[in-house]
Amino acid sequence: MNDAYPIRIHSRFIQGRESIGYFTQFKKAESFLLTNSTARTLHNHDYYQFELITKGRILHGNSANSEILGEGDSFIIPPGTPHFLTALEENTYTYTLLFYKSLLSPNVSFNVAYDFLEHLDHLYSSGDSDSMILKVPIPQSSMEDLQFLLDVLIKEAALPLDKADSMAPSLISCILTILKRVFPFPSANDIKARNETLNYALACIDYINQNYMLHIKEPELASQFNISVSTLTKMFNSLLGMGFNEYLNRKRIENAADLMRSSSMSITQIAYAVGYSDTTTFFRNFKACMKVSPTEYRRSL
Repeated sequence: MNDAYPIRIHSRFIQGRESIGYFTQFKKAESFLLTNSTARTLHNHDYYQFELITKGRILHGNSANSEILGEGDSFIIPPGTPHFLTALEENTYTYTLLFYKSLLSPNVSFNVAYDFLEHLDHLYSSGDSDSMILKVPIPQSSMEDLQFLLDVLIKEAALPLDKADSMAPSLISCILTILKRVFPFPSANDIKARNETLNYALACIDYINQNYMLHIKEPELASQFNISVSTLTKMFNSLLGMGFNEYLNRKRIENAADLMRSSSMSITQIAYAVGYSDTTTFFRNFKACMKVSPTEYRRSL
């Protein structure tokens, strides 16, 4: 997959519908090429984005994962969620719907759609890339209904109507109601498992914070908490954006710097006190974290 066709992401609403709070269109992927590195640049926006693929394939992803979407697949992204979107075939066609939640007042008429958006916001509120739903398959019967509603919405967008006279809120409410029926929200068991994983991660981090000066190894720590090394690694990367060893080293160097500021201990004594068995590794890790050697750091105090 060396080349890809970009799908335009609108930074703001156009075609005169921003005053109502939505933009929609049926489009073909653009005809020029982008390299993978450019095509996968993350972006986010202040509105919801719904895409429905009717032909071709796209790659949809975030900093951690990606999914290939084909005909009959979709996704919906809430505001402020970093992601990328790239067409993998030249003849790729999608419906795009961009809208603000304010378009749907939380009243009786739109309560199902508004409730769906509230659940969606809650699902993404942690910022955990692994919890992001990148692909939502649409059953054929629902696909036909969505295409009909989107076609009507496109025609509606071309009319010079204000919000009071526009059918857009009702049409978008219907679209979201269909999505709510097929959206793969995590089950109670999934949520329980995620909470258990978070508790494990926090317990591991707390253990390191209290015992960083000991001879801690990742396999032993995983065994202590009865989880696999791969699970422990994934937890650290997901929660902290770094691996076990990097976090342990940063904690040791952070405390070493504190000791340099607050004690008269020699650098060698400090290295051993924070958990290093040799000064060479300590000097290397200190400079990697602090950008100066331990000697230079102490001299600057």
